[in-house]
Amino acid sequence: MKIEATIIDLKYDVFQVSKIVQGIKSNEESSYKEPEYFGGRGTFRKGYPESVQSLLLYLKVKGRPHVKIDVLSQVLEINKRKKITQPFLGKLRDKLLGKHITIQSAGDDERYALDDLSALSVL
Repeated sequence: MKIEATIIDLKYDVFQVSKIVQGIKSNEESSYKEPEYFGGRGTFRKGYPESVQSLLLYLKVKGRPHVKIDVLSQVLEINKRKKITQPFLGKLRDKLLGKHITIQSAGDDERYALDDLSALSVL
Protein backbone atom coordinates (compact mmCIF):
# COMPACT_ATOMS: atom_id res chain seq x y z
CA MET A 1 0.00 0.00 0.00
CA LYS A 2 1.47 3.36 -1.06
CA ILE A 3 1.24 6.25 1.39
CA GLU A 4 1.99 9.95 0.87
CA ALA A 5 4.40 11.48 3.41
CA THR A 6 6.35 14.68 4.06
CA ILE A 7 9.93 14.67 5.35
CA ILE A 8 10.04 16.78 8.51
CA ASP A 9 13.49 15.96 9.90
CA LEU A 10 16.74 14.15 9.15
CA LYS A 11 18.97 12.90 11.97
CA TYR A 12 22.42 11.27 11.80
CA ASP A 13 23.59 9.40 14.91
CA VAL A 14 26.72 7.42 15.72
CA PHE A 15 26.78 5.19 18.78
CA GLN A 16 29.85 3.41 20.13
CA VAL A 17 29.37 0.09 21.85
CA SER A 18 32.04 -1.67 23.96
CA LYS A 19 32.15 -5.10 25.55
CA ILE A 20 33.01 -4.92 29.26
CA VAL A 21 34.52 -7.63 31.46
CA GLN A 22 33.98 -7.04 35.20
CA GLY A 23 34.82 -8.73 38.46
CA ILE A 24 38.45 -9.53 37.67
CA LYS A 25 40.44 -10.19 40.83
CA SER A 26 43.76 -8.34 41.28
CA ASN A 27 45.79 -11.55 40.94
CA GLU A 28 44.12 -12.25 37.55
CA GLU A 29 44.60 -8.73 36.11
CA SER A 30 47.96 -9.60 34.54
CA SER A 31 46.19 -11.73 31.92
CA TYR A 32 44.06 -8.69 30.95
CA LYS A 33 46.98 -6.40 30.01
CA GLU A 34 46.98 -7.52 26.39
CA PRO A 35 46.53 -4.82 23.71
CA GLU A 36 42.88 -5.74 23.17
CA TYR A 37 42.00 -4.97 26.80
CA PHE A 38 41.85 -1.52 28.38
CA GLY A 39 40.99 -0.69 31.98
CA GLY A 40 41.93 -1.58 35.53
CA ARG A 41 40.63 -2.22 39.04
CA GLY A 42 38.63 -5.25 37.97
CA THR A 43 36.86 -3.72 34.93
CA PHE A 44 38.26 -4.01 31.41
CA ARG A 45 37.02 -3.16 27.93
CA LYS A 46 37.47 -6.13 25.61
CA GLY A 47 38.47 -5.24 22.06
CA TYR A 48 37.80 -1.94 20.38
CA PRO A 49 34.50 -0.03 20.41
CA GLU A 50 32.11 -0.88 17.61
CA SER A 51 30.33 1.98 15.86
CA VAL A 52 26.64 1.79 15.05
CA GLN A 53 25.36 4.46 12.67
CA SER A 54 21.89 5.50 11.61
CA LEU A 55 20.50 8.14 9.27
CA LEU A 56 16.83 8.52 10.12
CA LEU A 57 14.18 10.24 8.04
CA TYR A 58 11.32 11.50 10.18
CA LEU A 59 8.09 11.59 8.20
CA LYS A 60 4.70 13.17 8.71
CA VAL A 61 1.96 10.83 7.54
CA LYS A 62 -1.69 11.80 7.72
CA GLY A 63 -3.59 9.78 10.31
CA ARG A 64 -0.54 8.02 11.76
CA PRO A 65 1.98 8.75 14.51
CA HIS A 66 5.44 9.88 13.43
CA VAL A 67 7.23 7.48 11.09
CA LYS A 68 10.99 6.87 11.03
CA ILE A 69 12.94 5.16 8.25
CA ASP A 70 16.68 4.35 8.44
CA VAL A 71 18.15 5.22 5.04
CA LEU A 72 21.91 5.18 5.78
CA SER A 73 22.88 2.30 3.49
CA GLN A 74 20.68 3.58 0.64
CA VAL A 75 22.10 7.13 0.87
CA LEU A 76 25.70 5.86 0.88
CA GLU A 77 25.06 3.54 -2.07
CA ILE A 78 23.12 6.01 -4.24
CA ASN A 79 25.61 8.83 -3.67
CA LYS A 80 28.65 6.51 -4.02
CA ARG A 81 30.03 7.47 -0.59
CA LYS A 82 31.76 5.56 2.19
CA LYS A 83 30.82 7.88 5.06
CA ILE A 84 28.55 10.77 6.01
CA THR A 85 30.26 14.14 6.51
CA GLN A 86 28.76 17.35 7.91
CA PRO A 87 28.86 19.20 4.53
CA PHE A 88 27.17 16.26 2.81
CA LEU A 89 24.59 16.02 5.59
CA GLY A 90 23.82 19.74 5.15
CA LYS A 91 23.26 19.30 1.39
CA LEU A 92 21.06 16.27 2.00
CA ARG A 93 19.04 18.09 4.67
CA ASP A 94 18.53 21.13 2.38
CA LYS A 95 17.28 18.88 -0.41
CA LEU A 96 14.99 16.64 1.63
CA LEU A 97 13.30 18.74 4.33
CA GLY A 98 9.71 19.54 3.37
CA LYS A 99 9.80 17.22 0.35
CA HIS A 100 6.72 15.09 -0.39
CA ILE A 101 7.51 11.43 -1.03
CA THR A 102 5.73 8.10 -1.33
CA ILE A 103 6.40 5.26 1.11
CA GLN A 104 5.20 1.66 1.24
CA SER A 105 4.18 -0.44 4.18
CA ALA A 106 6.78 -3.19 4.68
CA GLY A 107 4.49 -5.84 6.12
CA ASP A 108 3.08 -4.46 9.34
CA ASP A 109 1.95 -0.98 10.42
CA GLU A 110 5.29 -0.29 12.16
CA ARG A 111 7.74 -0.65 9.24
CA TYR A 112 7.95 1.36 6.05
CA ALA A 113 10.23 1.67 3.02
CA LEU A 114 10.76 4.46 0.49
CA ASP A 115 9.00 3.91 -2.83
CA ASP A 116 11.52 5.89 -4.91
CA LEU A 117 15.14 5.85 -3.71
CA SER A 118 16.24 8.46 -6.27
CA ALA A 119 14.90 11.11 -3.89
CA LEU A 120 17.97 10.43 -1.69
CA SER A 121 20.46 11.45 -4.39
CA VAL A 122 22.32 14.71 -3.78
CA LEU A 123 24.10 14.75 -7.15
